[in-house]
Amino acid sequence: MSDILPFPSAAVIPAQAALPPAPHTAASLRPAVVRMVVTEPTRLRMLWALSEGAIMSIEQMGEFIGCNANMASKHMKVLWRSGVIVWADPPNGDKRRHCYRLPEAFRIRDAAGRVALDFGCVMLRQD
Repeated sequence: MSDILPFPSAAVIPAQAALPPAPHTAASLRPAVVRMVVTEPTRLRMLWALSEGAIMSIEQMGEFIGCNANMASKHMKVLWRSGVIVWADPPNGDKRRHCYRLPEAFRIRDAAGRVALDFGCVMLRQD
């Protein structure tokens, strides 16, 4: 009888190791990807929801923008893979939930104190 297991144990491969880390600076973003990501209305609403420094789970984001958790998860993954949002530790310490935030480097304030999002190749402002 063989001692070799057909699959590696979960302890050997961390769950988050399969996805690449997101960059934290505008210089590391790919302009074509950023333009494609921020022009989709649902993802744009998600970015504005995170623009004041909020940390949100997928469920919270879905409730906030009015979509189900599966749709919110799909859009959050696109934002994360593009590098415009990053994983964050949940505020309540519940490590079972993935939470996301917008890196401080992408948030700027104009002279009037309004938040703008600066991704280097694209700058977004709310009027």
